[in-house]
Amino acid sequence: MKYLFLFVCLIVFSCGKNNKTETSSFNQEKTVIQYDTVAVDSFSAGAVSVDIAQKIRASSQKYEDSLLQIHQKEEADKLQKELSTKEKETKKLAEEKEKAEETKSKEKNSATAETKTAEANKNP
Repeated sequence: MKYLFLFVCLIVFSCGKNNKTETSSFNQEKTVIQYDTVAVDSFSAGAVSVDIAQKIRASSQKYEDSLLQIHQKEEADKLQKELSTKEKETKKLAEEKEKAEETKSKEKNSATAETKTAEANKNP
């Protein structure tokens, strides 16, 4: 029983709230460090000089223009490819029509030749 009582007392005192105030031998006065420079926000208006900002704008405009030219060239190439494929298709269709007309005319010629020979054989 003694041991149980000691154990409970030990737990109560060890788990209790500690209200110690820490004191240090170091001087608690706040020391202010003085820097020789002033921090400049990189997003503020004065972060970049006017000349540099103009150069950046000019280079970005050139970059955008070059992208636009590349895009236009790609579109022109695409249109040329489409036109060339359409021309090929029309040429192919025209050739097929010519072949079909030639075969029809040959059939007509052979049919008329056969009818003429048949008529010549009947008229002797």
